Amino acid sequence: MHMNKRLSTMMCALLVLAMALAGCGAKKEASPELTPEKAREMASESLNLVQKGQYDEANKALEQIVKVEQGDAKNFLLLGITRFQKQDYHGAHEAYDKAIALDAKMVEAYQGKANVFRNQKNLKDAEVWYRKAWQVQPQYFEAYTELALQLKLANRIPEAVAVMQEAVTNNPNMPQAFAVLGFYQVENGQKDEARKSFEAALKLDPNHKDAKAGLDSLK
Repeated sequence: MHMNKRLSTMMCALLVLAMALAGCGAKKEASPELTPEKAREMASESLNLVQKGQYDEANKALEQIVKVEQGDAKNFLLLGITRFQKQDYHGAHEAYDKAIALDAKMVEAYQGKANVFRNQKNLKDAEVWYRKAWQVQPQYFEAYTELALQLKLANRIPEAVAVMQEAVTNNPNMPQAFAVLGFYQVENGQKDEARKSFEAALKLDPNHKDAKAGLDSLK
């Protein structure tokens, strides 16, 4: 009788194991391996999600995509953006580094690393990467303005002025560059220089609202 009971117990255990294995097999069959074609399709969808600000959904997809499509810098850039939004700063750095390794001219990845350092309260390294961004692409205006803003917040106004002077040098046909420079010059007590900057902006764009407002503030 004891033998029959033990056999019955073993049979039950084997039955449970068989059912579990069958379940695993069914689950695996229902979730096929991600193919390169499907990964590229998901990458396009992920870009749309990022543009809509749906970072969590995009991140879940991109974490899968980069395991299959490891040679596309854009995917790693998007992954860096989503990780940054999730405050996974270490992961964001890794993704941006991979993007740069694949495409050394991807200026958005340099900017991304700078923004991560900014959020980590590391202005020294943030400055290094903002500068790298405009070394790669001198017309990348956002890198100048973001670094200038961070310097201003750190009460380093003269350095902010110097950054915007670089922006004007590299973007001589951009009225906004002159206007932003003018505002920092005002804060730095350089009213005469600011007036010239606002006038330069208006020469390029007579209807530039910021430059007009800046010039009016000096009257």
